[in-house]
Amino acid sequence: MIAAMTTALPEALVQPPDPLTLVITLPDPKDVHVVAAAHQGACSAILTFNLKDFPAETLTTLTPPLAVIHPDVFLVDLLTAKAPDVLPILDKVRRDLTNPPMSLPVYADSLARSGLPQTAELLRHLLST
Repeated sequence: MIAAMTTALPEALVQPPDPLTLVITLPDPKDVHVVAAAHQGACSAILTFNLKDFPAETLTTLTPPLAVIHPDVFLVDLLTAKAPDVLPILDKVRRDLTNPPMSLPVYADSLARSGLPQTAELLRHLLST
């Protein structure tokens, strides 16, 4: 899996510095490596369902600052700005789900149950028009 990911996105593979060199305190010290990798990779944001372990007030103190974004917010923003580009990709992902296959309504319900309720609702709306 790592080889496939590296082939698809070689620039995403970064070697983070020793997390101890990054002076940051998080609620879960085991998450410092995530911030270190994002910082080393020159990311502007961390995309996570786990917002409580990456407090925005801590990440904005870094230079450059890091944002923390919930995947539902990210996908809604992406769909709002780039629906013609994103909808075919989401449909391909849905069609690639074969065990079990998912209709569009079932896929949207699955997204909602997975923590993406706003994305699911927007997807239902965009696909009904």
